[in-house]
Amino acid sequence: MDDQDHQIFDANKFAEKEKIVRGKKRSSAVWNDYDLITKTDGAWAVCKYCKLEMKAHGHVGTTNARRHTEKCDAYVKFVQTNPASNVVYDHDTYVRMFAESIIYHGYALSMVEHIKTIELHRYLNPNVKDISRYTITKYVMGEHERYKKIILDRLHSVSSRICLTCDGWNACTSRAYVTLTTHFIDNDWKLNALVLNFRRFPPPHDGESIFQFVKSLLNEWDIEKKGFPITLDDVSANDKMVEKLRKDVHSSSPLPLDDSDKDPSNAVRRMTKPMWDKFDKYCSEHSLILSFGLLLDPRYKMACLNDLYSSLYVLAAVEE
Repeated sequence: MDDQDHQIFDANKFAEKEKIVRGKKRSSAVWNDYDLITKTDGAWAVCKYCKLEMKAHGHVGTTNARRHTEKCDAYVKFVQTNPASNVVYDHDTYVRMFAESIIYHGYALSMVEHIKTIELHRYLNPNVKDISRYTITKYVMGEHERYKKIILDRLHSVSSRICLTCDGWNACTSRAYVTLTTHFIDNDWKLNALVLNFRRFPPPHDGESIFQFVKSLLNEWDIEKKGFPITLDDVSANDKMVEKLRKDVHSSSPLPLDDSDKDPSNAVRRMTKPMWDKFDKYCSEHSLILSFGLLLDPRYKMACLNDLYSSLYVLAAVEE
């Protein structure tokens, strides 16, 4: 009975000594093959394959764990039967590929902290380390600056003029956005179209505000002196913006102005040209289908043909 009581006492003491508590997470990759625990006499590591226990104190613990993994028969057998588990996990490559998927698909940056996303990646590879949204934001912004530098170099190397389109867009939340797109023919005679900016445009949305906003985008890409036509939405505020933009580009142009601008006839021409532009803006467009209907309508066919022929053959009509 005394021996039995002694054995029970020793077993309780052993159980108390072997009490397992989750230990502190280690950074070394060698610990991916071990469960780290804390006993009353310090930190221990348990091999996930052969369940061997060894002390895990600092550098010595890491060295012992690495040596055991190299000689562990259970680990070797596991690797041979599970080839995918032998893939080396590289954290930098994981961050890069995760960022590329976010950029390509337009996912939210907070996706890296979604619980189910983390569970999925850990299922595919238990060695995956968590990424914070701040880490992924820093990487994505770095990629943005890198690609922006590439586009800047392309624009500076173009020998032709650069055309621009500037479109306004309102979201369902009533927030306004502006898209600036460049079109150019590169040195290999290929037509290119690149979206330079897609940016929120806060109110007010008058001509002066649009001019300042577009001018800041042009300065950002360093193309305000490259000589460009720009296509805009058909809104009245853009008329004032174009006028201010034209004056700004001409004043900053390195090329001297032509002296013919001082000629009185040119002054009249400059005065009538805006009138003609507004007339042409609303009257030059016509429907081809409606034109066919007009020519085929017997009520107007002869009158229309007479007018067209008199315009085409002015001299012959005058002589007759």
